[in-house]
Amino acid sequence: MIITRPARGRRIFRLRMHIAEGTRFCGIPEAVRLVCRRRDAAVSSWAMGVRFVIGRAGSGKSLHCFRSVVQMLRVDPLGEEPIYLLVPKQATFSAERDLTCASGLNGLCRARVVSFDLLGDQILSECGGTAIPQITELGRQMIIGHLLRKHQAELKYYASAARQVGLAAELDATFTELERHGRGPADLAQFIAEIESGSEQSSPFVNKLQDLRLLYDRYSAYLGQERLDPHRRLMQVLASLEHCKRIQRATVFVDGFLEFDEQERRILAGVARVCRDMTITLLMDPDSPVLNDVHQIPHELSLFHRTEQTYRKLWLAFAEAGVKCQPPTLLRKITRFLTASLGQIEKHLFSGRAVKCESAEKIELIECPDRRAEVDAAARQIRALVASGMRYREIAVIMRSLEDYHELIDASFTEHEIPYFVDRRRTAAHHPLIQFARAAVQIALRGWPHEAVMALLKSELAGLGRDQVDELENYVLLHRIRGPVWSDPQPWSYRRRLTRRRDSEDEPPRAETIELKRIDAMRRGVAEKLAPLIELFGSQRPMPLRALAVELFNTFERFGIRQTLRRWIEAAENAGQFEERAEHEQVWNELVKLLDQMVDVLGDEQLLAAEFVDVLETGLERFDLALTPPTVDQVLVGSIDRTRNGRPRAVILIGMNDNQFPRVPAENSILSDAERQALRQHQLDLDPDSERRLLDERLLGYLAFTMPSERLCLIRSLADEAARPQSPSPYWASVRRQFPSVQVVQVPRESRMDLECIGTPRQLVTALMRWVRSDPCGAGTDPAAAAADPFAGLYHWLATHECCRDAIDVMRWRAWRALSYCNQARLSDQIARSMFSTPLRASVSQLEAFAACPFRHFARFGLRLSQREESDVTVIDLGNACHGILERLIRRMIEEKTGWDQHRAELVQPVISQLAREVAQDLRGELMLSTAHNQYLLKRIEKTVGQVIDAQAAAGKRGRFKPCCAELTFGDDPGDALGALVIRTPAGNELRLRGKIDRVDVAPQESAFVVIDYKFSGDKLELHQVLHGLSLQLLTYLLVLERNAQTLLQRKLSPAAALYVQILRKIEPVEHPDEATAPDDPLFHLKVKPRGIIDWEYRKLFDTDHAEKASDVVALHIKADGTIGYKDNTDGCEHAEFLAMLRMVERKLAELGDRILSGQIDIAPYRLGQHSPCSGCEYSAVCRFDVAFNRYNFLSGMKRQEALLKAMQQAQEGENVGQG
Repeated sequence: MIITRPARGRRIFRLRMHIAEGTRFCGIPEAVRLVCRRRDAAVSSWAMGVRFVIGRAGSGKSLHCFRSVVQMLRVDPLGEEPIYLLVPKQATFSAERDLTCASGLNGLCRARVVSFDLLGDQILSECGGTAIPQITELGRQMIIGHLLRKHQAELKYYASAARQVGLAAELDATFTELERHGRGPADLAQFIAEIESGSEQSSPFVNKLQDLRLLYDRYSAYLGQERLDPHRRLMQVLASLEHCKRIQRATVFVDGFLEFDEQERRILAGVARVCRDMTITLLMDPDSPVLNDVHQIPHELSLFHRTEQTYRKLWLAFAEAGVKCQPPTLLRKITRFLTASLGQIEKHLFSGRAVKCESAEKIELIECPDRRAEVDAAARQIRALVASGMRYREIAVIMRSLEDYHELIDASFTEHEIPYFVDRRRTAAHHPLIQFARAAVQIALRGWPHEAVMALLKSELAGLGRDQVDELENYVLLHRIRGPVWSDPQPWSYRRRLTRRRDSEDEPPRAETIELKRIDAMRRGVAEKLAPLIELFGSQRPMPLRALAVELFNTFERFGIRQTLRRWIEAAENAGQFEERAEHEQVWNELVKLLDQMVDVLGDEQLLAAEFVDVLETGLERFDLALTPPTVDQVLVGSIDRTRNGRPRAVILIGMNDNQFPRVPAENSILSDAERQALRQHQLDLDPDSERRLLDERLLGYLAFTMPSERLCLIRSLADEAARPQSPSPYWASVRRQFPSVQVVQVPRESRMDLECIGTPRQLVTALMRWVRSDPCGAGTDPAAAAADPFAGLYHWLATHECCRDAIDVMRWRAWRALSYCNQARLSDQIARSMFSTPLRASVSQLEAFAACPFRHFARFGLRLSQREESDVTVIDLGNACHGILERLIRRMIEEKTGWDQHRAELVQPVISQLAREVAQDLRGELMLSTAHNQYLLKRIEKTVGQVIDAQAAAGKRGRFKPCCAELTFGDDPGDALGALVIRTPAGNELRLRGKIDRVDVAPQESAFVVIDYKFSGDKLELHQVLHGLSLQLLTYLLVLERNAQTLLQRKLSPAAALYVQILRKIEPVEHPDEATAPDDPLFHLKVKPRGIIDWEYRKLFDTDHAEKASDVVALHIKADGTIGYKDNTDGCEHAEFLAMLRMVERKLAELGDRILSGQIDIAPYRLGQHSPCSGCEYSAVCRFDVAFNRYNFLSGMKRQEALLKAMQQAQEGENVGQG
């Protein structure tokens, strides 16, 4: 009695039948063996062996397979014997489309188009192998990266680079290369032993191989018997072939391959053993000697060396597997080319013999000035081909490398409205989902780093709109918010007062006045959704990777990323952007697969959060996408080493320059060429070295030149992107030698004015605009020649083109006014009055900005444009904080009625420290800085303020001035200490100035006062800049106090000086260290003198010890006769000159006020020598100053005495006018 399962009932029935036929005297084992022998005999009778179809390009190899498949389907469309068409992975889509659309069949069910991966999937799905967990390429790289970090201490060569980004992928590529050639750790161990036996010391190469062997062993041990990586998966496919019914009795066609690795050859041999029939096409010369003797080594310089080696290795693999190879089918007739010239290219271009051909039909050569012009020329060729009757899908644009061209192609083909598909794997690093994932884990790991926070917010997956993100970012930058304060339970309430720019006397920036509740609600919404992930990552103990991966996915769910992506996919589909739709879908699917793979591979590993991030980065590092063409009728764009298009009618080859095509291969592997040679000497063959790959470039060139059937266009550039000259490709030179009658089309460098180079509405309108600007009908122009100019006819056509909102009409509407463009800015009287009206309330810095450039003034104070605050604490912030401490210290001195003569450094320093702590409290409410940064900031401020106070005290002890006021405000606000400075202008307008004076010192007995302004650099006051209105602030403060001294101090005071005091002391160069002034020297603190303008009558109030020569306190010099010395380099001036400068400043303020009120906004920055405000202007992108249209406001420089003399002359002229 035989008990069997129903699924095997047929096999048991056959066994019973064989027993009944004459095996009654045999035991069951003998009967089974007999059945097996008969089955093997039956399989052998089914198998017809392997037949190679050999032919050159265009001989119909692929067509032979295609017709054979179609014929079999016509004869028996529903047959049980499957038909497999095995092609490279990137060619499966086009092969399926041809079989579906070009076969003429109503349908098909027997035929399957597969790659090696798909074939393996089908075999394993039938034989049960899919139940075993499979490791993808990304999963393998994550394991290798994990092992690198885990065994870093054991490595010799890669120990220092174990955590380097990209190393895991490089090692994976090397392991894959070893597996492709049937090598493993044992081969590496044998090679290492052979090397070490002949050398007493280990070399870096041996250390490298030992590390490879160690990691390979650890990797294999980690996989164990429970997982399949791509290599083991192929091994399982090989083991399952004998049991796969689909493959048995199947007919297999293998087409489109140039070579096969060791694993693929073993699969083909295994399939050939059990299948009914196998046909393999190979690109070879039918007269190749290898066909007659497979043991003959192909010639190194043979054009088909690569495929001849493929044939040899395949034939030997089949022989080893016991598969019979039938005599090859040789296709000698070339049938692809419809023109004789293309046939001549295939026959002679790569033969090494210079054969000249008279006919050059359908061959074009184009030379362009640069790569952008190359792509534009290709676009025009496509438009011309389509106009002649071709379809877009019948055209291919091929190059050696896509990296140099794909962005240019995207821009140009889109402008020319050419549908196209770029055949390449796209990186997904730019996708918002990948950016979000990376940013989220960095925030959780590193405590809210600014760059990661901004990347997460700007991904548009955080639940905030673009305007909301911009508003939140402006607030964060304004207050330097960094770190864990993002998750602070306390509401944000930062406001800038102490650290606002000192020269910003206008209204506070808009970012300070935004609604704090709205800002706080936005950041809380983000922080709360990230809180669980941050809490989990904050643990200092290892945890299963599974828990970390699950929490990351839960973070995606809390932010509603799936729903957002779904909306993006629907929007892209509705807009017809099918590639974008596919990209969103594939990125989400692949990222989910990546997380699943991480859990499957490393789910139970105990990892720290930082190690989890390393594993995730290893997976995301090579995260790319492979998209299929979204529509059928598209131009195919690709590189020749990847793109496989069966039968394009026209091919455009771009990049036909030396070092571009053929391309010199680089050593982009862990193993160098020398190391590969060493391995080859020990019978360890791997991939070809750089020299062999360079020789094989000829085969890629052959494929490119023989791809079209009707037209071939070659395009090269004369210069690269850096304008360096480029030589033509050797293939270009060969075509010119073979077809001397071909005329090279030269695209002129100024192609924008060439009618032949105009292909889009933008190019047409741009060319016409340039033609008009060239003044074609100007003086001296022949009217007849002008009328015959084709641009004149085009201009007339454009001018009379109907308004129909087509592309031409839109471009015309955009460009029409640009014909008279001169980059001049003007305001109408109505707008000018609405922006700037009398009385004009302004700050002095506003008037200075107008004097520097009227348009800059308009942008800042009219449009109120402001640049973002810098992200880091700047020197300006330090200076502003110093202002705050100095203000409080001076006020305390005034309240306590103490002077500089009572200053003691040991008593003042504690006061400075106390005031610094008070400033620190204010800083915490304005700038969110780290604790360490706060400590450094406070120490720097204390030291700087101490130096300033010591210097002021040293100067004050030598003079008679005492502090009277600090941070004295004037203006129309109720809280201002003094009223606004009112000035009547010549045009009858009123100017009301506001501002803040840092400090006022008074000499009570002499009824004199000094205005002091703190400056970072402490530069001297340039009087010629005062005359031009560029530096009015300091002397304006004198005018304010001159008018308001009676109100402020209840007595009349006279201005004695206006001085800049330097806050940040510079390092002064000396010839020798011994020449430097010692800190304990009484003159040390007087080395940095205040600079400005001083009335000579009050000189003794600044330095009572100043009797002759130079003063130690201020920049004054007395000659022997008691007059001012070195007047151009010091700050002293006569009393009359001092008053003349004040009157001149008053007139200048009035003049600038009238010009502002008149609406003047000219783009006219000043130019004083080599100095101009344009170099540091934040509005240059708005004004677009161009010397071709705009002119500088040239100002004359002058010495100090000349400026004083001019002020005196203006004062005299004013008196004469007044008397008249």
